[in-house]
Order: sequence, then C-alpha cells, then structure tokens
Amino acid sequence: MARISPVSPRGASAALLPEVWRNLHVSLIWAYRGRVAEEFLDFSSERGNVTARLLFSGRMTVRRENSVSVAEPGQWVIMGNGPSHLNFERGSEILSIHIDAHWHTGQQVIPESAVVVVDSRGEREFTRCGRALEAFVRRRLHDPQFSLLSQSLELTDYLDSQAVFFPWLSAFFRVLQEAGTALFLPAAQDDRITRVLHLLGATPLDQPYNEERLMAVAGMSRSHLDRLFLKHTGLTPRGFAERRRQDYASRRLREPGVGAKVVALELGFKQLSHFSRWFKAASGLTPRDYQAQSPLKLLT
Repeated sequence: MARISPVSPRGASAALLPEVWRNLHVSLIWAYRGRVAEEFLDFSSERGNVTARLLFSGRMTVRRENSVSVAEPGQWVIMGNGPSHLNFERGSEILSIHIDAHWHTGQQVIPESAVVVVDSRGEREFTRCGRALEAFVRRRLHDPQFSLLSQSLELTDYLDSQAVFFPWLSAFFRVLQEAGTALFLPAAQDDRITRVLHLLGATPLDQPYNEERLMAVAGMSRSHLDRLFLKHTGLTPRGFAERRRQDYASRRLREPGVGAKVVALELGFKQLSHFSRWFKAASGLTPRDYQAQSPLKLLT
C-alpha cells in the first residue's frame, strides 16, 4: 500500500477540541501472553497492526527500512503498522497487545515506521495496566479466532473490556509522548482542506467518489483543490479516498473468518473479480494470497 503523509504532524501532547478527538477510532484487537510460536520466530509483515510487546525472556530484533532495534527482557517495544521484519530467539516469552488506531479519514494515528523501546521498570503503570488487560482478555474474552473485532460480546463484557483497555491506552500514549513520537492529527492549516477531509471521512466506503461535491465544499476548481490537497496530505483527494478503501480492505482481510466476497460487497464492488484486480493493483497480492501470507491472524 502507498504511504500517506500526516495532514499536520504534531507532538503527542497536542491539544484538540473534544469534537476532533471524537473522530479518533481506537480498538483493542487482541492481548496475548506466552511463548512465541515456532512459525513466528522469524517473519516479515508488509502491513500489520499497532503493537506493544513486553519481552519477558529471550531477545527481539526489529528491522524497518534502514533501522534495527533490539529489545532485551524487561523492555517494551511499541511499533507502528508499517512494513517490518521481526526475529525472536527461540523460547522467547512475550506480552503482546495489538490495537487499531486511526482517524475517521482513514489516517493512522501512530507513524507507520515508529519503533519505541522503553524499560518496563521505568513504566510501571503502563506495565501494570498491560498485564491487567491481558489477564482480562484471557479470562473473559478468550476465543480461538484471536481477534476481538470478529467476536460477538455481551454488553457487560464489552463495557468491562473498555474499562480495562482505556487506562492502558492512556499510559500507551503517554509513553509515546515522552519518547517524542509525533502523532498524525487531521488538522490542516487551511479550513477548506479540513472541510474536504471531513466530507471524505463521512462518505460511506461503498459510495462512488464524488469530485463535484468536494469541489463545491472547498469552493475551488479541480486543479486548485488537487494542488492544495496534495500540499497538505501528500495525496490528491481521489488518492486519499482510494487509500481509505485500501486500508479498510487490508484491515478486514486480516480478520479471521472474513472472506474477500464480504469485503468486496462492503466496498461497493459488484463482482469479486473486480475487487481482486483492484486489491492486487494496490497491494501487489490477490486477496487470497494476502490472507494466506499474513501472520497477524494468530497475533502472536
């Protein structure tokens, strides 16, 4: 998938109005503790979830582009959802928490390339809440599908899970802030671009791209809108809309039990073959091959 630049990069401590923060969508996908399975001791992922892993034993190496990060026992590794290669020593034991964090416009909150390594002894609250979250998931929400996004929950289970999840999430963002990690915040300097972003984010993914409506909202010509939008986001409006659809498709296809036909219908494709060609053009893989190669189904 093509990468997207932040609309306005700011520090994690940026203050926004509540109505803006309400556009932030963060979900717990899974929490796991145990030994790293043999098939995941050495693997690559083109696009995954935002993860936080606490290493109890062994050694973990993360390779991203030209950077290499190494974690020893007692250290947390927080990673954005970009391409990466992970290597664990055999017998490594971890606490692994996976989340989805994006804005209503489809942009990722955590930089895709982010890798933050911190000592658990200096982050006692973060560690305590992480252990509590994993214990809750194991006791109350265990399911062989390994994804909370595909589970049906009783209201009390859902509310209780949020009560355990949000203290950890607050500590999670505090750790990122203290590490100097900048969030991606959908706050363009030009109000016209902000209006277009909100309209794109509110448009159902199965609806066709409506360029005329975007031009009317922005009050400018197609060429002017494309130039200004490109300046603020790194993409044209059409490219941004396509990126939202691509990100949605890749997220859904990673969920256990979700077939390509379901995702195709959700995105408005009349025929599965059209969806498969579109997805392969964007990702380089057919939906079937993408699902087959994704190690994140087991979320170890």
